[in-house]
Amino acid sequence: MTDIYQLMERPHEFRTLSLNVMSLAAQLDGINFEAIRKQPSTNVPLLPFWHNKVSCTTRDVLGEDTPVADVFLWLRVYLVLSERAHTLLHPMLASAGEFLPITVDGQQMYIFNCRDYGREDESLCIKKYLNGLDDGYETLAFYEQDIESRLLFKSKLNGIALYATEHFKRVCEENGLMGLRFERNLLATF
Repeated sequence: MTDIYQLMERPHEFRTLSLNVMSLAAQLDGINFEAIRKQPSTNVPLLPFWHNKVSCTTRDVLGEDTPVADVFLWLRVYLVLSERAHTLLHPMLASAGEFLPITVDGQQMYIFNCRDYGREDESLCIKKYLNGLDDGYETLAFYEQDIESRLLFKSKLNGIALYATEHFKRVCEENGLMGLRFERNLLATF
């Protein structure tokens, strides 16, 4: 059985991008704020609107004077990769999404926009209700045969997270790529 993890941030230990959707939209060509804001659910490619001059800085979130990680999350669904992480992961992830170059604090980095979805086993995905209204899911499960060959993927039922298999976790650990927390609770908020 393939272990699946929700990728989570480590805000006490590492910096994050000081970039919001509005400032990103101002740097891109031909795509507006609303389209970028909805991108995690619409899954439109960003590469046609991207160019090599997109840039930003980093900022501490909960720590003080924390370093920039090799690989970390931005807006929960995008992976940010250092040059080293990009070199290692590009061959493995190229078919699952697009690499968007970005200058961060003067250094070349890449945002990985995962465009791959894992197929949910809806018979095991239990909806949650609050005061009679749909409030997401209590459980989330994927078909083993669909995700076993993947490294990263998204969920159509829970579009606000990025998921990884044990293979991706192992690649990060074996290559010392720090910055992610691998959470077994696929619906964890924090």
